[in-house]
Formats: sequence, structure tokens, C-alpha cells
Amino acid sequence: MSGSAIAAKSLNPKIRVIGVEPTDANDTLLSLEAGKRVEIPPPATIADGLRAQIPGELTFPIVQRLVDQIVLVSEDEIRATLKFLLSRLKILTEPSGAVSAAPVLFKKLPPAVKRVGVVLSGGNVDYELLASL
Repeated sequence: MSGSAIAAKSLNPKIRVIGVEPTDANDTLLSLEAGKRVEIPPPATIADGLRAQIPGELTFPIVQRLVDQIVLVSEDEIRATLKFLLSRLKILTEPSGAVSAAPVLFKKLPPAVKRVGVVLSGGNVDYELLASL
């Protein structure tokens, strides 16, 4: 999130950067609300790349400065987005990589947002896990 925010804001300082987290792995949202890094219990999310319990010491100040908002998505929304990306767009992402597209599909972005860029990442997904989703 911090790296994408740096890249986006360097291209256009007025761009809005909206981060996305699973509802059960909302350490960054809670930390932004508290104004400091907050640790959460081990999150139970299929987005295994987002199971951090506390935002990074180096990256959190960047997120505080450059990320405008965090949106939360449910496990069902992550699954549905993963399925949509694979079946309709023929893009394989791991669950963590699909998280960023879920707010677009489920209309969770602020109404004033007219154009959206989504970073999709990570095709490192276990076949059995993918089949089970």
C-alpha cells in the first residue's frame, strides 16, 4: 500500500489513494484511526498475504501521510472477486491480490469517485485452495 501510494502521489499529488483490507485483518485501518501502530490478534482471512498483525514500522508513516482512506471487504466479497477475475477477466490472482478489486465490484468506493485504477497482484495461489474457493 505504501509503495503504490508513493508511485500514485508522485504522478499526481491530487490523486486519492484508497487502501483496502479484509474486515478480519484491519490492522492498518485501526492504526490510522488511533494515530499509531495497533496490533491485532492473528486474523482469519483467506487473504494470507494480508495477515499482518501490525502495520510495518517503516511503511506505516508513509501510509499515514499518503493514503486517504481504507475500505474493508468481507471474506465473501474476496471470494466473489477472485472468482470474477478468473472466470470473467481470465486473470489469476491470489486472494490478497484480489482484495483491491473488491470495493469496485461491490460499490464500496465513495460516490464521488469516477475513475479508478486497481493494482492486481500475486498469482501465487495453491490449486487446492483455489478450487475450494
